[in-house]
Amino acid sequence: MSADMTVQDALTLKAQHGFSGFPVTSNGEIGVKLVGLVTGRDFDFLQADQYDTAITEVVSLPSEATPSAVVASACPSSL
Repeated sequence: MSADMTVQDALTLKAQHGFSGFPVTSNGEIGVKLVGLVTGRDFDFLQADQYDTAITEVVSLPSEATPSAVVASACPSSL
């Protein structure tokens, strides 16, 4: 998703593709700045009149991470 999309856009993508969350990037493309992650929990409690809200208003901001931290958190140490 791109940063200029709305909650309605996220709901449409969720319905079309069945995913519960999406990365939000500056222009919607892979390989550019990550703005944050949006999941159903970010917008499940919004009312229909809030669906035109910019996705950047509800997105979960990324915490500071390095590639090794991401890999370490994704892989159990017991492997």
